[in-house]
Amino acid sequence: MSAKLFAASCVLVGSLIAGPALAADSVSASFDISLGGARVMKASYGANMANGKYQAQLDAKTVGMSKLFSKIKLNLAANGAVDGGDIKPVSYNYHRKKNDKTKQRALSFNGSGNLKTEGADYEPDILKAVGKGVLDPLSMLIKISASEKPCTGKHRAFDGRDVFDISLSNAKGGNGKSLTCTITYKPIAGGDVAEGDTEAKQYEITLAPLGAGQGYFPVRITGTSKGAPFEVSATGVTVDGAALSY
Repeated sequence: MSAKLFAASCVLVGSLIAGPALAADSVSASFDISLGGARVMKASYGANMANGKYQAQLDAKTVGMSKLFSKIKLNLAANGAVDGGDIKPVSYNYHRKKNDKTKQRALSFNGSGNLKTEGADYEPDILKAVGKGVLDPLSMLIKISASEKPCTGKHRAFDGRDVFDISLSNAKGGNGKSLTCTITYKPIAGGDVAEGDTEAKQYEITLAPLGAGQGYFPVRITGTSKGAPFEVSATGVTVDGAALSY
């Protein structure tokens, strides 16, 4: 499994787990990620919301036979504030260890929630793409969760290397039952685009109802990667200390 696929998987896991962050004080979840029918990764997530501030963290690593090719551990962490429903990130940290090599990135935002670019030495295409309103991946996904219509809209994020858009569409179901929609990941600028990876990738996402009009929690993503079936599945979800049935 490639490092790019691993990173994309974690972005997708993030889109699964951000949902209840604004509707609950705390949420935790665990996930399995499979490729071609084989489990290749596992991930865990925790988020807390209190006094208008949020913290979120995602940890993931390769498992099983995939470790024979690459041993990867990834940690993403973000924190910020919620002001009248508006997400204002403060910081984002990325740490990845692949075999014996480590990569780290850190983003900082000003008091208005805008990305600080002075002294960061970003390439011109990145500077052009990260105008006012760009978020880190975890903060972007918390913003998506605040939407009254979770299967609509387009959002831009920057992880310190790549700028990408996440779009949601084609809502089906709902009204107290499971909801499905299409999530599209589109590279915009940065390392992947420089290497020729500009193709949009689509996945189907399934959301389970929380009940009592409290919205939905995504529990499954399916799609393909280079022709092989790809899936992210929640293996356990806890919201404010109570297990979610799905």
